[in-house]
Amino acid sequence: MFLRTNHFKLIFLFLALTITACGGGGGGSTTPTATVSEGKFIDSAVEGMTYTSGAQSGLTDATGLFSYETGKTVTFSIGDIVIGTVSGTAIVTPVQLIANATDQTNTVVTNIVQFLMTIDDDHDPSNGIKITQAIRDAAVGLTIDFTLADFDTNSNVSSVVDTLTTASTLGNQVLVTNAAAQTHLGDSLFSLLTGTYAGTFAGSDTGTWTITIATNGTISGTGSSATGASLVFSGSIVTSGSITASSSGGSSSGSTWSGTINIATGGVSGNWSLSGTGLTGTYTGSKK
Repeated sequence: MFLRTNHFKLIFLFLALTITACGGGGGGSTTPTATVSEGKFIDSAVEGMTYTSGAQSGLTDATGLFSYETGKTVTFSIGDIVIGTVSGTAIVTPVQLIANATDQTNTVVTNIVQFLMTIDDDHDPSNGIKITQAIRDAAVGLTIDFTLADFDTNSNVSSVVDTLTTASTLGNQVLVTNAAAQTHLGDSLFSLLTGTYAGTFAGSDTGTWTITIATNGTISGTGSSATGASLVFSGSIVTSGSITASSSGGSSSGSTWSGTINIATGGVSGNWSLSGTGLTGTYTGSKK
């Protein structure tokens, strides 16, 4: 009897040690906490749009602010109407929602902007676009295909717009025009690009540069090469972020500069060259 009792004790001790070693009792590995970042949805700033990214969800605020899990996508919707899905980033515009779109002239981008402007509660996008709870509630059970070629005349689109705008403060509205939508988003994109940028250039000549982009897309700036020469930049940018400029001064005087500004990150990159000389190089920088 004594031997049997000790035998059972040894078995229980072995089991206890085994369970502890294997992380029994819930003390095992833990799920890493997701990193959360913030971004803004800009058409003009869109308030009251639902966003979902991993475990993050909520409504964009008056500045268009939303949260997203870093490295994951974020989906924007109004009721059951999905506006679009995109990788989370600091700035999202309707352009970023559509693969291969570069600016406000993309048809699907235009359709999205028309829709958002039309259901703005006070129908005045100059002070931001506000989606109210009443509009979100009215959008439950509804869908829209923003890729439709006949978006402006499609009966389902017209029906949804009628339903949602009837729930707005100003009441029933018709879909805003393509031209109005493109002009509005174009102004918003220029506003996001406006500012001061700085960086360095390398290649056949090296140095630093600083440019300022005005609200009309014109570029002006200065630079300094390693030779001590001063540079003067002039040019323009379009709403896609594409840069066309030239410089005077230094060994790269008369060179042409082309590149792109990433509207979401403010990063700048491109190439420069001086025709007929073989002088070439690259440049990089960021928004200050």
